[in-house]
Amino acid sequence: MESKPELQTGEALGATFDEKAATQAAAFFLSKAGGRLNLMKLIKLLYFADREAIAARGVSITGDDAYAMDNGPVLTRIYDLMKGALIRTRCKYWSEHISERDGFDVSLMLDPGSASLSEIETEILGRVWDKLGRLDQWELSRLSHALPEWSAPDGSSRRIPLARILEAMGVPKEKIVEFERQERESLKDREEMLRLIG
Repeated sequence: MESKPELQTGEALGATFDEKAATQAAAFFLSKAGGRLNLMKLIKLLYFADREAIAARGVSITGDDAYAMDNGPVLTRIYDLMKGALIRTRCKYWSEHISERDGFDVSLMLDPGSASLSEIETEILGRVWDKLGRLDQWELSRLSHALPEWSAPDGSSRRIPLARILEAMGVPKEKIVEFERQERESLKDREEMLRLIG
């Protein structure tokens, strides 16, 4: 089995996509909205929730990579799932609970519950909904453009490193270094486990 390259300071860390947590977080917002949401609004709500989780714990809820795009930050795997770019058969859990794109919306087909979400993650999702749920996708896009970690990619996309998000949230440098160290150790542990079972 090929080993993964060592992560360097400034790369996006915590980028181990958690399909169940991402699905349950999306379902949380969809449920609050009556079962249907505009995809850009949903992706922005998920980004804001991940951002809050990163500031609190150094890792996101979804484990997804954040990219700067023209309409603001985007969680790339979730975005690909919503727009149909990822093969939905590879992400069966998502596909069983969240509909395929219908115009610019997605719908909740089946409530997945919240077993993969911690209590603090559920609280973060609730706070984000209470604060931002009344805004439409364009208001959320404008709000996300004001985030210090976002910069206009000029028609392209650019990865947003975890360290940049942490800095933007006012996390002290020594804590950022510690989060990065813990993530590197976690990745090494996961690689060792995969090597042993695979």
